Amino acid sequence: MAVVRYLIGDATRPVGPGPKIIVHVCNDIGCWGKGFVMAISRCWPEPEAAFREWHADRGTSGFSLGAVQLVEVESDLWVANLVGQHGIRGTKQDPPVRYDAIEEGLAEVAAHAERVGASVHMPRIACGLAGGEWDRVEELIQGQLLARGVSVTVYDLARSDAVDTCDSEPSPGLGMIFTFLGTAAARPSLRRNVSGLGVQLGQSKRWMLFDCGEGTQHQLLRCPLAATQLDHVFITHLHGDHCFGLPGLLSARGLVGVVRPLQIFGPAGLQDFLLSALNVTDTPLPYPIEISEIGDSGGSILDTPYLKVEAVPLKHGVTSFEYVLKEGDRPGAFNVAKARSAGIPEGPFFGQLKAGRSISLADGRSFDGKDFATDRVQGRKVVIAGDNASPDLLLPHLSGTDLLIHESTYTEAFAAGKVLLWGHSTAASVARVAARAGVPSLILTHVSQRYVSEPGRNGDALTDLEQEAQAHYASNFWIADDFDTFQLRNDGTVVNLPHEGRKREAHDGG
Repeated sequence: MAVVRYLIGDATRPVGPGPKIIVHVCNDIGCWGKGFVMAISRCWPEPEAAFREWHADRGTSGFSLGAVQLVEVESDLWVANLVGQHGIRGTKQDPPVRYDAIEEGLAEVAAHAERVGASVHMPRIACGLAGGEWDRVEELIQGQLLARGVSVTVYDLARSDAVDTCDSEPSPGLGMIFTFLGTAAARPSLRRNVSGLGVQLGQSKRWMLFDCGEGTQHQLLRCPLAATQLDHVFITHLHGDHCFGLPGLLSARGLVGVVRPLQIFGPAGLQDFLLSALNVTDTPLPYPIEISEIGDSGGSILDTPYLKVEAVPLKHGVTSFEYVLKEGDRPGAFNVAKARSAGIPEGPFFGQLKAGRSISLADGRSFDGKDFATDRVQGRKVVIAGDNASPDLLLPHLSGTDLLIHESTYTEAFAAGKVLLWGHSTAASVARVAARAGVPSLILTHVSQRYVSEPGRNGDALTDLEQEAQAHYASNFWIADDFDTFQLRNDGTVVNLPHEGRKREAHDGG
């Protein structure tokens, strides 16, 4: 049997194909009330007007607990005024909610949904002023709607802290870790999977995923990243080698019991792709997802105290983005000498001042931690680019960048004299842009299958890509392999961390 699908979003804007019914609970005394009904009235005046008229004619209109009034507000969209609340005031022992009335009303909603082929959408009905318990309401939904084959989506409004419920808040200044889950272009090989990149901030186990090619969830089994700790997904573009793995990863995340919300960002069309895949395969998610589609012009998409993310459009066959990550500024160093000269006792007071808090001493003096810190240290900046035929588009956004991660599908030697329709970059074109912008570290990825580690064996040599980049870029760079892990340190340097007992040194063109 299917289960309720949860999304972060607005129930007055239901998603998915076909006719839809929005269900909410009303009281039996004719008051339109507060809460979700106000959102309905802001969108459509008809449900409130119809409800008040229905109640006014209650002697003959059939208005009663358990009754439902279906009001068509748009073509193939109805609002169901379900009378499932007795009055507007109750006690803890006897709240206004009436579960038997809700059950009766949901049965009527199901009958209409079956007649018109509609799906049902709602907030967590009866759990606000009505005083209901969601577990009991969910059982009624299961019995009256899902059991009859009617799909149900429940919407939770986004909260500012919705994605910050994991182990610990990432702390600026504790390093950024980049784990390559897939580095192949277009299709996997025995050595490389298709695109995927995990990014961790600080020492937290929480992480973000940039692109999710087919097989990404299998790659996670071979590295320290865990789907249970995934908080954000950023899709650069909707070609399959960058997104086909997402429905499966979301399903796997739910199968291990995760209930924390997940934010997903990407181009227009991402929501249709993802929800269609989940609906057609009857894949319920036990946690809310918030899908944010980015306009073609890009812009700021995430703004937290520890990280800001901006999307910038690139040139490709479909809408494609680079993501500019700007870490929150780090606190300056604590001035121990100044604190001692002020006569502040060492110990806990020093720790509080170092953390930026204020203290009060026994002698009545007060001090503010900000007066004992050097200037704040600017956070680090990273640019992660999707498929792109014109690396020059990055130049306005590379100032102050510590690390550029960009696709390098082939060499200029291969591209020479050819009409290339795929919209990708050469190693030389990316290297020239990185050098021109003064980016100190460059990682190339998205490597064509024609470039192999052993020259002359079914393709060109991987060193062809390396040498072409070296000819134009004199700073540190790598061509990433699957499971390569890099750390962007506090001082802005990048190191390739060992994995499976192996550490690869940076190529240094200087």
